[in-house]
Amino acid sequence: MLTFVKAKSGDLLQTWQSLDIDFNRGPASPESGADLANSGHRHSPVRLVPVLYKNCRAAMGWGIFSNSPSSDERLIDAINEGRADIVQSLLAAGANANGKDDEGFPALVAAAALGHVEIVRLLVSAGADSNAKESGAGVTPLIMAAREGYAEIVRVLLGAGANPNAPRSDGWTPLMAAADYQQVAVVSQLLKVGANPNAKMASGKTALHHVSHHGDADLAKQLLAAGSNPNASDQTGNTSLMTAAAYGHVNVVIILLAAGANPNATNHSGETALMLASGNGRSSVVRQLLKSNADIHAASPKGHTALWVGAWKGHREVVQALLEAGANPDAKDDVGLTPEHAAMAEGHRDVVQVLHNARRR
Repeated sequence: MLTFVKAKSGDLLQTWQSLDIDFNRGPASPESGADLANSGHRHSPVRLVPVLYKNCRAAMGWGIFSNSPSSDERLIDAINEGRADIVQSLLAAGANANGKDDEGFPALVAAAALGHVEIVRLLVSAGADSNAKESGAGVTPLIMAAREGYAEIVRVLLGAGANPNAPRSDGWTPLMAAADYQQVAVVSQLLKVGANPNAKMASGKTALHHVSHHGDADLAKQLLAAGSNPNASDQTGNTSLMTAAAYGHVNVVIILLAAGANPNATNHSGETALMLASGNGRSSVVRQLLKSNADIHAASPKGHTALWVGAWKGHREVVQALLEAGANPDAKDDVGLTPEHAAMAEGHRDVVQVLHNARRR
């Protein structure tokens, strides 16, 4: 790994860092407390981030390399700076196109991550392995280029034999990377060369799960047209429809339902898409699911209906929509609590009043 040494203090400045992408908290679940995002929806890919150090030595007194750099270090350093001329000279002098830094990042992974298309071409021409993986999470050049939306680098790598289905160690494929980061052009590229739209991560997530999380209707259509299974479930039993419903993406919900998504499927906690939409206050999704024959009376193993969950969370508009559609305000859970009791316990007075009025009719 490339480092700079500050002559006076001995502090180190890392040129490359491995960072995690922040998890977004997912929807509330009355059954398990789990959320869709933290159950593996958006796994944090290893990301190479260059630390800007132009003029660093002049301004701060940094000297480059505490020891004489190896040819691999010089090559990675040139890639980091985007110096195609130096890369070309080093390769001509015998530098290893498959060289790695001391943390196991291959030169081609670094070039692809930074979007240096000319350097990618140089490395590929010099024999760099287009399917090389870094030694940690198993990131490939294609995964990095796909995630960042570098369509030309994706084209070069595919032309050099990169496998469009080669996953990261957790199963995150180039297609998932492009879908997760909403890179529409790259998704199209990868599907055209045989990327599997139904590949699953270790968590059971598919590319369609990622798209449903973000609410990208165009990508959802693209994946479904390529054969994505709208009823595929992850390890917690959540389908893409449940994901889209929980996050309130009504346009994606409509697309998934039209493609055959089952509105009454349950996850491992016994929750339906309607329950998840209700618990997260997604009134427009609730209405759409009801139009598509979602079972308004379905209950989880604990006896929680969509109305019970909506009342418990204090979502008045959802409660009203469910009552108008015929939800039973007197339905009790496994300990005898009605939706009104649940709303009262949480201090949702406006919801209590709505339910009380409905029971008096």
